Amino acid sequence: LADFGSAEAARLCLRRLSLGADGVVVLRPSDRADARFELWNRDGSRAAFSGNGGRCAVRALVALGLASGGEASLETEGGLVGAEWSEKDGELRVGLEITPPRDLRTDARLPKGSPARTGVYAVVGVPYLAVPVPDVDAVDLEEEAPPLRRHESFPDGANVAFYEPGREPVHLRTWERGVEGETLSSGTGCAIVAIALAAAEGLLEEDGELETSFRPRSGIPATVRLSVEGGEIARVVLEGDARLVAEGRLGPDAVTGFRLP
Repeated sequence: LADFGSAEAARLCLRRLSLGADGVVVLRPSDRADARFELWNRDGSRAAFSGNGGRCAVRALVALGLASGGEASLETEGGLVGAEWSEKDGELRVGLEITPPRDLRTDARLPKGSPARTGVYAVVGVPYLAVPVPDVDAVDLEEEAPPLRRHESFPDGANVAFYEPGREPVHLRTWERGVEGETLSSGTGCAIVAIALAAAEGLLEEDGELETSFRPRSGIPATVRLSVEGGEIARVVLEGDARLVAEGRLGPDAVTGFRLP
C-alpha cells in the first residue's frame, strides 16, 4: 500500500464493482504511536480523523498483535490519540479519545428553511454541525443536509448530525463530507451531539464528567464521555464495540484493474 491514495480509495469504495465502503483506513508505521492513521473518504478525499474509524483501527492493531496491555495509540493529522480496550466474552470494546473541540459555536445560526434556527458547531477531529429536530426519522436528509454541509458559515464544509434532544439513548442520523450521503454511524457525530446537549443544559459551565448514550442509524450503541475542567471541555472519549468482520486479500482488480464507470 505504499502508493495507496485518492484514486485507489475511490475505486475500492465503489459499491457493486469493488469492495464497497464509506472510506478506507490505512495504518502505517509510526515512531510516535502504535500506528499512523490515514483515512480516505469514498470520493477519494482525505479526512483528518474518524471516531469509528479510529476504533476500528485499534481493533485491527489488537488482531495483528500490535497493541497489548489494554492500551493503544494512533498518530493522526491532529496529533496523538490514545485508546483503551478490553475484551470480554469474545467482544472487544474500545474507548477512543477524540481531540477536544476547537472553534466551538454553541449558537450557530442556520439558513432560512433549515430544520432548526440554530445548531452547535465545532471541529471534533473534523468539522461537525449538530442540528436538533423533533423526529430524526422524519428528516429528508437528501434535501436538508447538503445546504448545511456546504453553508458559507463553515469554510471547510461540515458533517451534519441531526438528533432528537430529550431522549436517551439519543437517536441521531449523520451526513458526512466525502461520503456525500447518510452514514449508519459516526463517532465524531456522537461527540458533537453530546457537546450540544451539554451546552443546552448549561453543563459546560461546571467541572465534572458527563456521559451520553447514543443509538445511531445502525442500531449499534455508542457512548460519549465528556470531562469539563475550568469551563472547558478537556477530554472527549468515544466508547463502543469494534468488530472484526472479515480478513482477506484484495485482488488486483479491486483498486487498479478497471476503469471507473
